Amino acid sequence: APDAQIADARAPDAQIADAGAPDAQIADAGRVSDAQVTDSSVESDASTLGIATLSDAGNSRVDAGFKIAIHKSDAGTKTKRAPRWASLNMGSHAPAGDHIAVLLRLDRIRGTEWAKFLDDILRPMPDHRLIIGDRKLSFSDYFDFLYISTNNPADLTATTLSAISKLKGAELRKMLGHPKVKIKWSPVAAGVLGTLGASRNHHSADKRVYFSPNASSLVLARPSTLNKAIEPRTGALDLPNPQPELLPSWIENIPKLSQAASGADAPYAMAYISALPNYVVIPRGPTLPAPDSISIYLQAEKTGFTIRGKAIFSNAARAKQFAEGATKARSEAMNSMLTKILLRQFQAYNLLAGLKLEQKSSVVTFASTLSIADTRSIFKLAANWSRRYFGRQSAPPQTP
Repeated sequence: APDAQIADARAPDAQIADAGAPDAQIADAGRVSDAQVTDSSVESDASTLGIATLSDAGNSRVDAGFKIAIHKSDAGTKTKRAPRWASLNMGSHAPAGDHIAVLLRLDRIRGTEWAKFLDDILRPMPDHRLIIGDRKLSFSDYFDFLYISTNNPADLTATTLSAISKLKGAELRKMLGHPKVKIKWSPVAAGVLGTLGASRNHHSADKRVYFSPNASSLVLARPSTLNKAIEPRTGALDLPNPQPELLPSWIENIPKLSQAASGADAPYAMAYISALPNYVVIPRGPTLPAPDSISIYLQAEKTGFTIRGKAIFSNAARAKQFAEGATKARSEAMNSMLTKILLRQFQAYNLLAGLKLEQKSSVVTFASTLSIADTRSIFKLAANWSRRYFGRQSAPPQTP
C-alpha cells in the first residue's frame, strides 16, 4: 500500500454531478487557517467554470466547475449547496500535524484498466510490499477505500495509512500475514493491535503498527497517534462491542470520510495539501503567493479524466495575484516552443492547454482534462518513476 511519498503526487479531481449522494452545505470562505479550511465556498454564486475537453475522439465541451444548486428557504434566502464530498476537510481526518493527504476510492477503480496502472505505481512502494508482499494481487481487489496522510513526504515512518477492506477480522489478518512479514496480533482497548517485527519487507527503523478498530477497518500508524486505543486488554482478539470513545478523533471519522466520498458522482481520487510556503515559483515563470490549502479531485469520464480543484488563500488580494499570474504564465508557456516540447515529452501539453482558472474572493478554482491516451502515458511515467525512486531505497528515510 502507498506511503507518504505517494502523497507528493497531486491527486486529481472529479466532475461534479448534482445527482447521487446528498448535498453538503457550503460555507463562505473568508480568511481561513489550516484548522478552519473546510474545502468549502467553491464559488460565490451558481456560475460554473467551463473548459474544452481534449478527448481521443476530438474536442468537445465539459462543465468543469463545481456545480452549486441554489435553494430557497422558507425565509426566502438562498443557500449554496454542492455534493458532500466537495465540502470535505480532508486535513481533519489525519493525525495532528499531517498536512498532505491522498484519498483513493479503490472500489471505483476496481475492474477498470486504471486498477493495473495504480498497482504498477504502488507496487515498488514500501507499504505496498509490507501489505501485499510478492504476491500477484491487486490492491483494489482487497480494499475499497484508502486514505494516506503525512507531515513529511520524505519520511516513510511519518506516513499514516487508513483503509477499509472487503475482508473482515481473521480474514483480513490472514491476508496481511504473508511469509515476508512478522506480525504479532494482540487485543487492545479499542480493537486489535498488530506489532510488526523486522523482516525482509519491514525495516526495524519503522515503528508503525497495524491497528484494527473494527472488523473491516485497518490503520498503519505511529503508536503515538493511537493513544489509549492500543492499551492492552485481555480476552478475544475481536471485540463484540468496539469502544469508540477510546479512539482518536481522526480514526473515528474515517468511516464518515469514506461515506462522504462515496456515490456515483464521487471522484476516483482526492488530494489535500496545506502548510505551504508563503510563495511558490512557477517553473520558467513568476513567483506567486501560495494558498493556505489546495484540494484536487479526479473524476473518470468516457473520454478520459476531468481534473478540478480549489486553492484557498488568506485574502482576496493574494488569490487575485495568483490567478492573474498563473494565467499569464500559462499563456506564455503555450507560446514557447521549448516549453511545448517539454510538456509534450511528459504528456502534459493538453493538460496545460485546457487549464482554466477563476478567482472569487479568496478562492481560486481551476479545471482541465486529460484524454485516455494522455492518462495512460502519464500513469506509465509515474510507474517508471516509482520503480526508479523506491528501488534505490534500502531503509526508510528518517525525519531529521
